[in-house]
Amino acid sequence: MPKKTSSKTKKPSKKEINWSISDFYSKAKDITWNNKKLWIFGIAVMIFAGGGNSFNSNSSQNIGGPTEEVSVQQQQAKQEMMRQIGEESNAIDTGWETFVEEKIDEAKKEDEEKLMMMEGEVEDLMGQVGTAFTSVPWYVYTLIVLQFIAFMIGMVVYAFVARSWAVSALIKAIDDADNGKKVDLGAISQGVFDRIKPMIYISVVPVIKFMLALIGVSIIIAFGVGMLAVTSENLGPILAMVLSMAGFIALVYYGLRFGFGIMWGQRECVLAGKAGKESFDTGYSLSKGNLWKGIRLSVANGIVGFLVMLGVMMPVMISVVSFLMTNDFTNIENLGSLLWSASPIVLLFMATMLLFTVVQAMMQVFFYATWNLGYKSLKSLEK
Repeated sequence: MPKKTSSKTKKPSKKEINWSISDFYSKAKDITWNNKKLWIFGIAVMIFAGGGNSFNSNSSQNIGGPTEEVSVQQQQAKQEMMRQIGEESNAIDTGWETFVEEKIDEAKKEDEEKLMMMEGEVEDLMGQVGTAFTSVPWYVYTLIVLQFIAFMIGMVVYAFVARSWAVSALIKAIDDADNGKKVDLGAISQGVFDRIKPMIYISVVPVIKFMLALIGVSIIIAFGVGMLAVTSENLGPILAMVLSMAGFIALVYYGLRFGFGIMWGQRECVLAGKAGKESFDTGYSLSKGNLWKGIRLSVANGIVGFLVMLGVMMPVMISVVSFLMTNDFTNIENLGSLLWSASPIVLLFMATMLLFTVVQAMMQVFFYATWNLGYKSLKSLEK
């Protein structure tokens, strides 16, 4: 009799879960290219979350002629004439020097008088300014300082709010596109407003905690290294080095876990709708045991981003250098001619900035899509 086969499916193990960066890239490419509306959110993330002739001639001439014999009288006459010319030349030089010195002295006197007048005017102006400042009540300055502080706080809050909204909207839009849903920019923009507060928590609180932990651990390591170096002459330096290396490795490990915890926590917050602390805790847990996967994806994205930007900017740089080397700007007569000659460079720069913006928006969508796919792959382990 044939053996009965069980209808139950075996739950895949961790090794059977597919973490393929090439698959992520293939799917992220389709999401990015087939949903160009996402580029708008990519631009938002890019803005809130995230370019004479010189002529030298030396010549010498040797003019020679037949040597003529001159009489003694002629020689004396020539010497007398040269002496008289020298005396007259010295007199002219002396008179010219005297004239120049007199003019310089007059100019210095005029400058000194003007300088004294300017100093007096500056002193009067400073006195008026000082009087104006002292006449203003102290509470006005207090209000100005408070307004400046409030403005700076408002700008910081706005930056966090805008960044959290842009990141949340892009993560949600990519997820809708991945699930085959229609990408509605308006609905997504309004739908992620309630995610702003927990996203700010994920961006701020874990970083503060890690910095405090970093300071504390650094103090402990420094104290321990110092004590080991003092108490033991032979093993002290070795133990201090071992302790320093262990502390450094621990800081790097937990720093990476915090970083990936924020990365996965953001997607947990937006896609699972959890609170900020719970989202980060889930992301931090996901980073445990999956640290190497996150590092591989980060390195791959970094290399791809560098190569893409290099491919975009390199032709532009070559074109600019070629234009500058093949054109002579030394014979330009006025500003209009200069602007006209440089117009190709200006147009090329504007086109490059436009292309750079579009490519950056596409890359933002592409990279966020890879992290979304990685997050879903890790979450599948929990099911």
